[in-house]
Amino acid sequence: MTDPGPEFEARLGDLRTEAERVDGLGEVAYFDRDENDLGAWIRVLDGQVEIEISLQRLQNWDGEKNEAVPQAKTIDLSGVDALLAQDMKALMAALRQG
Repeated sequence: MTDPGPEFEARLGDLRTEAERVDGLGEVAYFDRDENDLGAWIRVLDGQVEIEISLQRLQNWDGEKNEAVPQAKTIDLSGVDALLAQDMKALMAALRQG
């Protein structure tokens, strides 16, 4: 069995360097938000297991104009890091109970 840690960390570097470390989840966990607040994710390494929960804003597409339809509301992702961490803890506990 190989250690997935180096690969896990390397993939983070392929994304963005602003990922924030999250304590209390697995061996190592990171949270990151899209620079345009179009989505966010939390990624955890726990032993040989990598788990990710992500959310992304969906946009409607105007096929005739070949462009995204402007959204009336912006998405407020403030506090979503805590919510994703809670969901991840619950998911990991459920997987352990198996």
